Parts: sequence; C-alpha cells; structure tokens
Amino acid sequence: MKVKTIAGTGILCALACALTFLSNYVINGSININLSLIPIAIGALVYGPLAGAFLGLVNGICVLLTPATQLFYFDTTQLGDLCVIGTLINCIGKCTIAGLVSGYVFKALKKHNLLAVILATIIVPILNTGIFLGVGFIFYERGMYDTILKSVVTINFLWFELLPTALLCPVTVKVANMYSLKRKTVENGGNNNE
Repeated sequence: MKVKTIAGTGILCALACALTFLSNYVINGSININLSLIPIAIGALVYGPLAGAFLGLVNGICVLLTPATQLFYFDTTQLGDLCVIGTLINCIGKCTIAGLVSGYVFKALKKHNLLAVILATIIVPILNTGIFLGVGFIFYERGMYDTILKSVVTINFLWFELLPTALLCPVTVKVANMYSLKRKTVENGGNNNE
C-alpha cells in the first residue's frame, strides 16, 4: 500500500508541476490558466490528507518559481516588501492547506461517498482562492488587490479552478476506485469478498 501511495503521489506531483509550468503559456487576458489543483484534489481523495498537503506544497513551490509570479509579485520597487511576504505565504500555504483539508473532509465523510467526493473536491479551489484573497487583503496594496479580486474571482476561480476540478475529480476518483476494485478481485482469485 505504501508503494502504491508513493508511486501515485509521485505521478500526481509530476502532473501538478507540469500543469503549473504550462500555465505560464496558457493565458486568458492577464490571468494564467492553472489547472494544477486537479491533481491536488485527486491525491487528497485517493491517498489521503498528507498526500494532498504534499502535492499542495510542491504545487506552491512550483507557482513560486514560475516567471509570472517572479515578475509580478516580487517587484519590491513597485509593490513593497509586504507584497513579497504575502506572496511567499500564499504560494507555500494556500495549496498545502487546501490539499490537507480536502483529504480530511473526504476521510470524515467517506461513508457518504458521493457527498464526500463532491465536498472534498470543491474545497480545494475554494480554500485556494479564499486564502489567496485573505492574504492578499492583508499584504497587497488596495489598487493591486482590487485588480486581483476582479480577475481572480470572476474568471480564474469560477472557470479555471472550480469548474474543471469539480467536473474532473469525481470522474477520476471513480475510475481509480474501479481499477482498485478490479485489482483486488484479480488478487483474490476472481472472488472479491470485500
């Protein structure tokens, strides 16, 4: 089981990194379209809260290293030192917390399978954006915050984080569960009594 968890988390980690760096080249207006929350949600649901937190942490580090983040959020001459601190907290913290909480929500509601999948899935983009806006409100100057608020909530959050994550994660988790059930059946000699 540990080997499966490590291997699966590693594959999702590579996918999250690839989607994060790909987002630098998929742009809608001034917003980079980032679909890397999907692997975080899948990891939290399939492998648990710690895997979700790890995937979120890796994703946050990748976001921190992207050219868009480096260019816009680390310009201390225009934005000030507080913006840099807020960006570090945002990049490292928001996805890590989102992955961790998503895993625990799924674990707590596992009896109610469909409800657990839906809530644990949508909590990742909700926490990701909510923490981003909260930290931004504290650390970013008002003009910059208002611009971010309009573009992040209306475009990025609804269309490129919440909707794809909510649509793709339950399907992916269902396929993973079916594959796991099939493997158990094969391992038990064709009789799955679990």
